[in-house]
Amino acid sequence: MADFRLQHEQRAVPRWPVAFVGYCYGTYGSSRCFISELGENGLKLTTGLPYKVGDEVIAAWIINGEKLQVAGTVRYVCDDGAGLQFLNLCPTERLKILEYLQFKR
Repeated sequence: MADFRLQHEQRAVPRWPVAFVGYCYGTYGSSRCFISELGENGLKLTTGLPYKVGDEVIAAWIINGEKLQVAGTVRYVCDDGAGLQFLNLCPTERLKILEYLQFKR
């Protein structure tokens, strides 16, 4: 399945495997979430909330000792989570993500 996904990747910027526990806020309330993928333009999360494509979600977690909170739109939903594309990510937030990913690689 992973090979199929890589062959059919539509993102301009890849996502990298991560393991963050955070919180998600949106139409369906708030919940803890697990962030399993992170990239410059989005993330993948797992939560108990029933997100649908097009929903706007705020995700918050700690990255390199600092709180990061981002808004995103659900672009896909699958059995093991939902993919968010970031909305209006400010330069400071993007820099925090890029610094973390640079260190991780």
